[in-house]
Amino acid sequence: MESNEVRRPRIRVGAVILQRGRLLLVRHEKAGRAYWMPPGGGVDWGEPLDAALQRELREETGLEIEVGPLMLLKDSIHPEGERHIVHLIFRAGVIGGTLQKSRDPRVAEAAWVPIESLRSAEFFPDVLPQLLAVLSDSGYTGVPYMGNTWRP
Repeated sequence: MESNEVRRPRIRVGAVILQRGRLLLVRHEKAGRAYWMPPGGGVDWGEPLDAALQRELREETGLEIEVGPLMLLKDSIHPEGERHIVHLIFRAGVIGGTLQKSRDPRVAEAAWVPIESLRSAEFFPDVLPQLLAVLSDSGYTGVPYMGNTWRP
């Protein structure tokens, strides 16, 4: 990296979609490591968070979703400063489409995973304890997502 290069965090959106006691997850395989994570991905410049999440879910799972409130917010900062990812995980619901495997070679599968089997799963980002707490708390509704509020 050149000394005048500006480094910024990467913003990643993810979805918590629960149906009949199962959570929608994608399994990634990268650099000899396999792990589960909420489906989602990076936000492009000028793209609203909800639109990015809808696009990423179509790409990774083939599903059309409705984006709900923000459920979790997490930083993932590499100890040596190599990467900084800000994860915004929203509640979402399926409104169409058919579950299918992503064309992204890093995504090995998209699956409905029973909640009771999550404790033994390799998970990234490390949000599993908080995710399980949120899912078990029927009174937790998250933080409303206000959308793009810029007005000229």
